[in-house]
Parts: sequence; C-alpha cells; structure tokens
Amino acid sequence: YSRDGAVLPIRVQEGPPFTFGSVSISGARARAEDSVRKDLAIDAGTPYTPAMLQAARQVLIRAYATEGFNTVTVDARSTVDVAAASVDVGISIQEGPQQVVTEVAVTGAEGVSPGVVTAALRLEPGAPAHLETLYAGRRRLFQTGLFRRADVEATPIPGAQTTAGVEPVRADVT
Repeated sequence: YSRDGAVLPIRVQEGPPFTFGSVSISGARARAEDSVRKDLAIDAGTPYTPAMLQAARQVLIRAYATEGFNTVTVDARSTVDVAAASVDVGISIQEGPQQVVTEVAVTGAEGVSPGVVTAALRLEPGAPAHLETLYAGRRRLFQTGLFRRADVEATPIPGAQTTAGVEPVRADVT
C-alpha cells in the first residue's frame, strides 16, 4: 500500500480447456439423428463453452421451425467431468406437431382479388407452415401497395385431426 493506491496481485492458475465429451440425443423422430447432429455441429473433443452450446441449441430450433415444427422445444443438459476436463451433453427434443398449410383463408380484403393475395403469399398447400415464410408473405402483401395493414397467422383448423404428427393449419390473412 502507498499514498497513491494499493496493489493487489491476483494469480490465475489456468487449468486445461474443457471440451465436449459425449453428445446424446433423444426425442428426434421426424428428423434423422445424423441431420440433428449436423445442425448441432458439436463433436466430442470440440472446445466447450456454454455460449457455444446455447448457439447450437438455437440452430437446431430454427432447423425444426423451417420444417413447420413451430412449438419445438430443445433442452440441453450438461454433465461436467472435471478430471477429464470434458462436458457430456444430453439434447432432449420435444418436436410437437408439424404444422402444414392445407388452406388459405382471406378475410377483410375488400376490393382485392383473393388470387392477388394468394399469389403474394406464395404458400403451397401441403408445405410446412414455417413462420418466417408466413412473415415473408406478409411483407409481399405490403409490397403490392394494396394493403396498409395485414396479418398472416397459422391457425389450427377446428375439428381437423392431427395424424402421424402432422397438424393441418389454415393461413389466415386478415
């Protein structure tokens, strides 16, 4: 200690960097495990950081969403092995139903041909109801200059059966 201040030395003793150990996946039914692993991009021996695991989880959620799995949840469980300087990861997937557009319903577009609306949306019957695709269709509706306001939502069809994990939805345009 001196009049000008105090100096407190801090010693840092680094240990070995942690790496990913085993990566187990459960709950992937609609997608092949190889495809899920490719999206995760986590291999044993890869340097581990919690941020990297979180980013891989988000990539997997987006990959499922592009296929219409809009309610998918992906949980990551980590088990640290200090002696081996590794982290084993368990990925648990709850896919939920795959939403598929089966129809497009347009309401409130007075004076605008439904054909103009469906052409701007570019939604194919039988295609996954990917939310980003619906939002892009909404942008295209605005770009026609015919709308000041428009909403596009994937709405489950009342009374429709969810079969083999596929939920039919209607793209509601209001």
